[in-house]
Amino acid sequence: MSYAATQRIIVRMLYDAAFRQSIYDAPYAALAGIDLTAEERAALVQPDPRAYGTDPYRRSRALHGLLEEYPVSAWLAGRALGDVHQLDAFFSSPFFHDCIQQRGSLAQSFGAYLDRRSCSGEVHDTRVTWTAALEGTIAALRRRRIPPVAPLDAMGGLGGPSPDAAATETMLFDLSARHAIVTVAGGTAELYQEVRAHLASLGSDVVEALMVDDAAQLPPARTHLQVDDAEALLLERSRDPGGDVTIEAAHAGLAALLAMAAHGATAQALWTEATHHGATAVEARDIVAELVTDGLLVQRAG
Repeated sequence: MSYAATQRIIVRMLYDAAFRQSIYDAPYAALAGIDLTAEERAALVQPDPRAYGTDPYRRSRALHGLLEEYPVSAWLAGRALGDVHQLDAFFSSPFFHDCIQQRGSLAQSFGAYLDRRSCSGEVHDTRVTWTAALEGTIAALRRRRIPPVAPLDAMGGLGGPSPDAAATETMLFDLSARHAIVTVAGGTAELYQEVRAHLASLGSDVVEALMVDDAAQLPPARTHLQVDDAEALLLERSRDPGGDVTIEAAHAGLAALLAMAAHGATAQALWTEATHHGATAVEARDIVAELVTDGLLVQRAG
């Protein structure tokens, strides 16, 4: 445990010169709360501090990868800040340090960082919050392990009235690993497509376009969001590793069913939810059966 903690601290020192210097100046204070021996603390400051900074492009390479995940919210943030390169400050933020020390997801932590800067007013464009939520969901979906396609069970009783319907009430269903549902401010999907189209018009490399697009010359994004009029978006990933993700609007009833299934839900609970959105009891069974057939819902094994 102590060895792993040491390795994570080294990574943080490689990326953040100010954090690195704080350890050289006062190692016990800088590393308070981290389980390290005196020998391990001493080992961290044994090398010449310049040894940690021999790669001047470490942060820029890592930022490049994060911008690939968040091109739209980064473009909006860069426009508000005057320079997208200012997002390099992520590597000196608590979001980065907590992520490394707790073995979190760098992509998700960067999304939280963008959201925080938007909510705190540092980035004067609240659209960053909503596009970061969408892009963070896309990033998480791309990283999921997609299980092999399994043959459909008989699913007796799911569709239409059946004497076996009672036996299926407790069947547990999950949202397919290839799908995700996210609720954002109205217009977020349109804004996302607008900015992606603008970046694509600048060249085939989206990140390069982000880096060279002069903030002073950036056209304002035309799409404005309706925060009080939320929209639910259904994301679907292809089966290829790191495959493309499509985005489409989902009506309220479908979104509610899929959001429920994202946490695991019985057939009975899904039927009941469908009736709350206007379906009859028979229609509710047919709706859930169709979602299973279409691959959006999968029966939990065991």
